Amino acid sequence: MPPTVQSPLIWALNDRLRKAHDVQDHTRPAYLAETRYYRREAPDAFNAHEDSLDVLDREIELLKLTLEAIIGERERAEARHNRRLNAGSIVESRLPPEILAHVFSVGVDPFDTSFPLLVSSVSKHWRDVALRTPELWQFFRFQFSTPVEMLAAWLERSKACWFDFELQVDDCPGFGAEDCRTAMEIVRPHLPRCRRLTLSVYDRECAQAVLLQCQGVTAPLLENLDVSLWDVAGGDQVNEACTIFEGGTPQLASLTTTGVSLNWDDSLFSGLTHLVIKGVPERKCPTLRQMCSILGKSPSLESLELRGAGFAASEEVRAGDGGDGNTYALFPAALPRVHLPAIQTMTLREIPSEFSSPLIASITAPALEILVAETESIMDDVSSMMLNIGYQFTSLRRLTLCGGRYSVPTCVDMLRNLGDLETLRLDGCSAHVLSELSSSGRSNLGWLCPQLKYLTLSSSHDLPASQVLNLVRSRLNSRGASKLMVLAVDASCQISSADREWLERHLLIFSQTKSNTVLF
Repeated sequence: MPPTVQSPLIWALNDRLRKAHDVQDHTRPAYLAETRYYRREAPDAFNAHEDSLDVLDREIELLKLTLEAIIGERERAEARHNRRLNAGSIVESRLPPEILAHVFSVGVDPFDTSFPLLVSSVSKHWRDVALRTPELWQFFRFQFSTPVEMLAAWLERSKACWFDFELQVDDCPGFGAEDCRTAMEIVRPHLPRCRRLTLSVYDRECAQAVLLQCQGVTAPLLENLDVSLWDVAGGDQVNEACTIFEGGTPQLASLTTTGVSLNWDDSLFSGLTHLVIKGVPERKCPTLRQMCSILGKSPSLESLELRGAGFAASEEVRAGDGGDGNTYALFPAALPRVHLPAIQTMTLREIPSEFSSPLIASITAPALEILVAETESIMDDVSSMMLNIGYQFTSLRRLTLCGGRYSVPTCVDMLRNLGDLETLRLDGCSAHVLSELSSSGRSNLGWLCPQLKYLTLSSSHDLPASQVLNLVRSRLNSRGASKLMVLAVDASCQISSADREWLERHLLIFSQTKSNTVLF
């Protein structure tokens, strides 16, 4: 197209450009005047963009200098490390072995016998550290698969430190009394520095072999002793009563004997804080008088557990019953009084009431908080035991009574004296007992167990659902008693789904089980 001829498009573009120039010429003076005004009134707003690049440049230079300083410091630190490495004076060589040896102890079971072996396997240096640290070899568990040579090496490496030793032997073919005797012969010379000793065997011959090595030797550092004879064959295996450590255990605080007959008159049973005797047949169990003597020699006792039907009242105590069969349990004149100011927990499982009742009557325990009393026979009359509990243990906070039979007034009288009781598990509970727990009763006596919060009930007869609901409602609405939080009843209790929903909504836990599993 000739240049002198303009198309409509070019003409339109030129017109648009001319108008834009006109607008620019018209608005430029006003814009410059406004800019001069704001630059004069707020100069920082116009200078910031001019200075931002300079600031970034300065920061870059500063970062470069910092990076150079860090690189230089790293080079100097590496040079120092290389000099120490070449000179053989690294930190691992300067720290004491007893500190070095425990570098790997984080996250490791302190009673894991593989721990010192782990330390020894890291390197030659760490093996030297482990061998020079007797504290690493203070615990050893000997089982049927353990070489006796390892036991000897372990004891030798522990040097003069105290140590803990466990002998755990299951019913394993090819391992018997002779192997137990060999192991204990190695341990015997070191028993004077043993702090914790656990001996667990599976038959009478092994028990005799083990206990024989504990005779004629003292253990002045022994604090915890556990001797167990597990009758895996189901027979009436029991060792002959023996005396161990010859009274040389002044530090002994915790003693557990399971299925093992010891000399119950020995000074071994003195100064204890924890005592457990269970699984001993009747002819080998301590008598009532011996039991009171044992407790009398341990005034600092904090917990006691007796278990097994072998405990029985002696004929001497029975002879003082006055002919009614129960009076002896309330007034055990033939037994010495025992004062246990520190005991807090007492467990009597599968113990006949003829033994537990006079024992309880002989004990004064102002700090006792937890008592578990279970009888093996449902025909065992535990009424006298209940009375003794109410008279002797008024500080109880947790009580479990399982098995046996009793009268309702006796049960109510016992609970009336336990004003601090918070947890109760009661077998054979009747509707009358529920009624007493549901109301303040006689106005001059107030609520029964006003602090009760956790309750487990079972009965040979079906508990009325209405009584259960009334118990919960009365406790929830009472101002003189604590609100019930946990309730467990027999599955035989006929509670409707609506009532069950109400109980679950108003209680922290509500449960119905056949076994009456304790939830607290």
